[in-house]
Amino acid sequence: MSDFHQNGIITDFHNLTRRPVEALEAELVTFSARRPMSLILPSLFSELEGPALANIVDEIAQVPYLNEVVIGLDGADREHQPVSEDDPSGGLNRMSLDIAKALYRKLATQGVIFSAEGFRTLKATYYRLALDLIEAYDHDAVMNGLSLDRHGEERAVELFAANLLEAGNTFLDNPGERPFIHSWNRVKAAIPDLPARLFDAVEQDSASGGRD
Repeated sequence: MSDFHQNGIITDFHNLTRRPVEALEAELVTFSARRPMSLILPSLFSELEGPALANIVDEIAQVPYLNEVVIGLDGADREHQPVSEDDPSGGLNRMSLDIAKALYRKLATQGVIFSAEGFRTLKATYYRLALDLIEAYDHDAVMNGLSLDRHGEERAVELFAANLLEAGNTFLDNPGERPFIHSWNRVKAAIPDLPARLFDAVEQDSASGGRD
């Protein structure tokens, strides 16, 4: 990029401080028209179950020069979360339902129209692609002398495929549900002095050594 300087022996950082933010964003919008841009957002496995990540993605989705947001998981060992096939209120069972419902609602806010037939097609497509990937991973494991619980993986895929459809039915039954937490702008409009109150609370907590 034009703002990347390599005049000396040591490569400098991007020249961001002497350029207006508006100029940088305009250049990125122009560039993204020729080369779609993605943002990799590092995340912990545990953050998928909280509201913060959904709110962050909601804000990032408003950036005009990003084509997609990729959630990169760190330490996402599935052994830390049981599948919980018989318990939809826990484990990966619940997580897959929550993610699917959040995804549908987010897409709906962008004008995507859903139907029962569309959700059935999505389930069938996911199921076929997932089984093909499991077969490929099984071949990779054999070639490298590793083991893969193919039966367990396919059972998990069957559960996730069913949850895609169940989440879709839930969305169709209640499409007006408001799943996202309010933005800080909305919160500040309702409680104008909230930042000052939060600051005072943190100061008091620090002064007491966190004992309160």
